Amino acid sequence: MSVEQINVREPIQIRDSDLTGSSFSNVKLGNARFENVNLQQSLFHDVNLTGAAFSDVNLTNVAIADANVTGSSFSNAKLASARFENVNLQQSLFHDVNLTGAAFSDVNLTNVAIADANLTGMTINGVLVSDLFGAYENRGK
Repeated sequence: MSVEQINVREPIQIRDSDLTGSSFSNVKLGNARFENVNLQQSLFHDVNLTGAAFSDVNLTNVAIADANVTGSSFSNAKLASARFENVNLQQSLFHDVNLTGAAFSDVNLTNVAIADANLTGMTINGVLVSDLFGAYENRGK
């Protein structure tokens, strides 16, 4: 499925759907709700997902680029090998997520909260998060 140049004025809900390999480009989906949706290997480019909620979703191998995802929430989400490039994620919440091998590059992570997450192999600007935690724990020693 390919969705391009859409400005949704009312919040939409997408439930119980298989949208594997979909492409969303130049779309405004503010406050959208994705519940029990398979979006693996999808592309979100130049999108506005401000306030969106992703619950019980598969976002494995998804690419999100040049996007505003401010204030969004990801709960019980599979984000393994996801790529976030030039994305504003400030004030977003990640709870009970799998971020194994996820990569964040040129992202705004101001006031982002991550809880109950698998971060194995996750990188921020090319640095393993496990190395960042190690450096934090060893500071001042």
